[in-house]
Amino acid sequence: MATVNFAFILVDNLFFTIIGSVLFVTVLLIFLRVVIVPLTKLTAACEQVRKGNLDVKIENNHQTEINEFIGTFNEMVAELKKSRAAMEEAKDILEIRVKARTRQLQEIIDGQETTIRSRTKELEEQIKELERFRRLTVDRELKMINLKKEIKKLKSPTKND
Repeated sequence: MATVNFAFILVDNLFFTIIGSVLFVTVLLIFLRVVIVPLTKLTAACEQVRKGNLDVKIENNHQTEINEFIGTFNEMVAELKKSRAAMEEAKDILEIRVKARTRQLQEIIDGQETTIRSRTKELEEQIKELERFRRLTVDRELKMINLKKEIKKLKSPTKND
Protein backbone atom coordinates (compact mmCIF):
# COMPACT_ATOMS: atom_id res chain seq x y z
CA MET A 1 0.00 0.00 0.00
CA ALA A 2 2.91 2.30 0.64
CA THR A 3 4.05 1.79 -2.92
CA VAL A 4 0.57 2.63 -4.21
CA ASN A 5 0.49 5.82 -2.11
CA PHE A 6 3.96 6.63 -3.27
CA ALA A 7 2.86 6.03 -6.88
CA PHE A 8 -0.20 8.30 -6.41
CA ILE A 9 1.98 10.98 -4.86
CA LEU A 10 4.46 10.61 -7.70
CA VAL A 11 1.68 10.79 -10.33
CA ASP A 12 0.10 13.71 -8.44
CA ASN A 13 3.42 15.56 -8.33
CA LEU A 14 4.07 14.76 -11.99
CA PHE A 15 0.54 15.93 -12.89
CA PHE A 16 0.94 19.22 -11.00
CA THR A 17 4.41 19.70 -12.45
CA ILE A 18 3.10 19.19 -15.98
CA ILE A 19 0.11 21.49 -15.34
CA GLY A 20 2.39 24.08 -13.73
CA SER A 21 4.80 23.86 -16.66
CA VAL A 22 1.97 24.21 -19.19
CA LEU A 23 0.57 27.19 -17.27
CA PHE A 24 4.04 28.75 -17.03
CA VAL A 25 4.64 28.28 -20.78
CA THR A 26 1.15 29.66 -21.54
CA VAL A 27 1.71 32.73 -19.35
CA LEU A 28 5.16 33.17 -20.90
CA LEU A 29 3.71 32.98 -24.43
CA ILE A 30 0.97 35.46 -23.53
CA PHE A 31 3.57 37.77 -21.98
CA LEU A 32 5.72 37.46 -25.11
CA ARG A 33 2.75 38.17 -27.38
CA VAL A 34 1.34 41.05 -25.33
CA VAL A 35 4.52 42.76 -24.08
CA ILE A 36 7.78 41.60 -25.63
CA VAL A 37 6.79 41.39 -29.32
CA PRO A 38 5.14 44.85 -29.39
CA LEU A 39 8.12 46.36 -27.54
CA THR A 40 10.50 44.74 -30.03
CA LYS A 41 8.46 46.14 -32.93
CA LEU A 42 8.40 49.54 -31.25
CA THR A 43 12.16 49.50 -30.72
CA ALA A 44 12.77 48.57 -34.37
CA ALA A 45 10.38 51.30 -35.54
CA CYS A 46 12.11 53.88 -33.31
CA GLU A 47 15.43 52.93 -34.89
CA GLN A 48 13.93 53.42 -38.38
CA VAL A 49 12.59 56.85 -37.40
CA ARG A 50 15.97 57.78 -35.93
CA LYS A 51 17.51 56.95 -39.31
CA GLY A 52 15.02 59.29 -41.00
CA ASN A 53 12.40 56.84 -42.28
CA LEU A 54 9.04 58.41 -41.44
CA ASP A 55 7.05 55.85 -43.43
CA VAL A 56 7.24 53.41 -40.51
CA LYS A 57 3.96 52.15 -39.10
CA ILE A 58 3.53 49.44 -36.46
CA GLU A 59 0.57 47.08 -36.74
CA ASN A 60 -1.72 47.55 -33.74
CA ASN A 61 -4.09 44.57 -33.41
CA HIS A 62 -4.75 44.29 -29.67
CA GLN A 63 -6.26 46.64 -27.10
CA THR A 64 -3.55 46.83 -24.45
CA GLU A 65 -1.64 49.69 -22.91
CA ILE A 66 1.42 48.90 -24.99
CA ASN A 67 -0.65 48.90 -28.16
CA GLU A 68 -2.17 52.23 -27.15
CA PHE A 69 1.39 53.47 -26.84
CA ILE A 70 2.11 52.05 -30.29
CA GLY A 71 -0.92 53.93 -31.65
CA THR A 72 0.42 57.14 -30.14
CA PHE A 73 3.81 56.39 -31.67
CA ASN A 74 2.21 55.93 -35.11
CA GLU A 75 0.38 59.27 -34.75
CA MET A 76 3.59 60.98 -33.67
CA VAL A 77 5.46 59.63 -36.70
CA ALA A 78 2.63 60.76 -38.99
CA GLU A 79 2.80 64.27 -37.50
CA LEU A 80 6.59 64.31 -37.90
CA LYS A 81 6.15 63.33 -41.53
CA LYS A 82 3.65 66.17 -42.08
CA SER A 83 5.99 68.63 -40.35
CA ARG A 84 8.95 67.51 -42.44
CA ALA A 85 6.88 67.86 -45.63
CA ALA A 86 5.80 71.36 -44.57
CA MET A 87 9.41 72.30 -43.82
CA GLU A 88 10.55 70.99 -47.21
CA GLU A 89 7.80 72.97 -48.93
CA ALA A 90 8.73 76.12 -47.00
CA LYS A 91 12.40 75.56 -47.87
CA ASP A 92 11.53 75.19 -51.57
CA ILE A 93 9.43 78.37 -51.48
CA LEU A 94 12.25 80.27 -49.77
CA GLU A 95 14.76 79.01 -52.33
CA ILE A 96 12.50 80.24 -55.14
CA ARG A 97 12.14 83.63 -53.44
CA VAL A 98 15.89 83.90 -52.88
CA LYS A 99 16.59 83.06 -56.54
CA ALA A 100 14.01 85.62 -57.71
CA ARG A 101 15.42 88.31 -55.42
CA THR A 102 18.97 87.46 -56.48
CA ARG A 103 17.92 87.79 -60.12
CA GLN A 104 16.28 91.17 -59.37
CA LEU A 105 19.37 92.42 -57.57
CA GLN A 106 21.62 91.21 -60.39
CA GLU A 107 19.47 93.11 -62.90
CA ILE A 108 19.75 96.23 -60.75
CA ILE A 109 23.51 95.76 -60.47
CA ASP A 110 23.82 95.25 -64.23
CA GLY A 111 21.77 98.41 -64.84
CA GLN A 112 23.91 100.37 -62.39
CA GLU A 113 27.10 99.09 -64.01
CA THR A 114 25.82 100.20 -67.42
CA THR A 115 24.93 103.62 -66.01
CA ILE A 116 28.32 103.89 -64.30
CA ARG A 117 30.17 102.96 -67.51
CA SER A 118 28.13 105.50 -69.46
CA ARG A 119 28.72 108.27 -66.90
CA THR A 120 32.41 107.38 -66.69
CA LYS A 121 32.72 107.70 -70.47
CA GLU A 122 30.89 111.06 -70.38
CA LEU A 123 33.14 112.29 -67.58
CA GLU A 124 36.28 111.15 -69.41
CA GLU A 125 35.13 113.07 -72.49
CA GLN A 126 34.42 116.14 -70.37
CA ILE A 127 37.87 115.83 -68.78
CA LYS A 128 39.46 115.65 -72.24
CA GLU A 129 37.45 118.69 -73.33
CA LEU A 130 38.47 120.58 -70.20
CA GLU A 131 42.09 119.63 -70.75
CA ARG A 132 41.93 120.95 -74.33
CA PHE A 133 40.28 124.12 -73.08
CA ARG A 134 42.96 124.52 -70.41
CA ARG A 135 45.72 124.11 -73.00
CA LEU A 136 44.05 126.62 -75.24
CA THR A 137 43.69 129.07 -72.39
CA VAL A 138 47.26 128.57 -71.26
CA ASP A 139 48.48 128.95 -74.84
CA ARG A 140 46.44 132.14 -75.27
CA GLU A 141 47.67 133.42 -71.95
CA LEU A 142 51.25 132.77 -73.03
CA LYS A 143 50.59 134.51 -76.35
CA MET A 144 49.07 137.43 -74.48
CA ILE A 145 52.13 137.67 -72.27
CA ASN A 146 54.38 137.50 -75.31
CA LEU A 147 52.30 140.10 -77.11
CA LYS A 148 52.44 142.39 -74.08
CA LYS A 149 56.21 142.00 -74.02
CA GLU A 150 56.42 142.80 -77.71
CA ILE A 151 54.15 145.78 -77.28
CA LYS A 152 56.30 146.93 -74.42
CA LYS A 153 59.42 146.46 -76.54
CA LEU A 154 57.86 148.30 -79.38
CA LYS A 155 56.82 151.13 -77.13
CA SER A 156 60.20 151.31 -75.50
CA PRO A 157 62.29 152.07 -78.57
CA THR A 158 59.86 154.72 -79.60
CA LYS A 159 60.38 156.54 -76.37
CA ASN A 160 64.12 156.22 -76.71
CA ASP A 161 64.21 157.77 -80.17
